Amino acid sequence: MNLKKNKMIFDIAIIGAGPVGIAFACSFAKTNMKIAIIEKQSKKILANPKIDGREIALTHRSADILKELNVWQNIPAKLITTIKEARVLNGNSKYFLDFTHQELQKECLGYLIPNNLIRKYL
Repeated sequence: MNLKKNKMIFDIAIIGAGPVGIAFACSFAKTNMKIAIIEKQSKKILANPKIDGREIALTHRSADILKELNVWQNIPAKLITTIKEARVLNGNSKYFLDFTHQELQKECLGYLIPNNLIRKYL
């Protein structure tokens, strides 16, 4: 067997086809780079993700990236929930951090989007 003929050559190899991995791969769509996505799930399962009840919290920058990738526009507005305030906890510590959208002088801190929809439209 000639190993040179069987080599797979890519510019970038991405491990995992979750929302971040797929979005990263999509960001190279208009380049001439060869991208490999290494994922244990089949392409068929990835193309039709099941509703799993999980939501992904997105920052404004993450939402901007999804807009640039033409994903955001496909998500029904009624399924986008705004985050107005957040509390960050650390295990059993009595201390915490509170954030509100007013502190940032923005409409919201970020958004909650169904995981399966982000994966579906990427």
